[in-house]
Amino acid sequence: MQAATDLFLAHGPDVTIRQIADRAGVSVGTVMGVADKNGLIVRVLDTVIADLPTPAPSVSPDATTAVMQQLTPFVEWFSNHVDLARAYLAVLVSGRQSSQVFESLAQRLISSIAAVLGDEPEAKVTAHLIHRAYLGELMIWAGSGDTSPTPTLENLRQSVRTSIGSSTLT
Repeated sequence: MQAATDLFLAHGPDVTIRQIADRAGVSVGTVMGVADKNGLIVRVLDTVIADLPTPAPSVSPDATTAVMQQLTPFVEWFSNHVDLARAYLAVLVSGRQSSQVFESLAQRLISSIAAVLGDEPEAKVTAHLIHRAYLGELMIWAGSGDTSPTPTLENLRQSVRTSIGSSTLT
């Protein structure tokens, strides 16, 4: 797994199973015994994503800014590893591989966003809505060919602002 991590992070998803096996000093069969290439991409990125810190919810007079502080590090990480992020999202969307980390991250982000939004009953619902907007923007970005996170972050900020404004939260 360390060889796969090193190679994928350095060279993106074009790394071959043979290259991973050579780097690890094992046979191709040994690598394939762990996972196929798509499975390795998911496992590597799951580990990396799990290690990304979720910023502590900030107390900000501007809830949109506080929520964006929760989401921006993930969008920026994906944009710094464009090809690998797109391969990861494509594998997840294909349904051939699942990701427990992606699900646990969802719960972490939703809880963190809800904490930013406060104790109002609608905070959790609004946090779910914002998380779905975040996922939608990631998927749109992944299919766009654009490598800059700026349009995605701007669209996400607008979605967050609208979601917060549409609820009874202030």
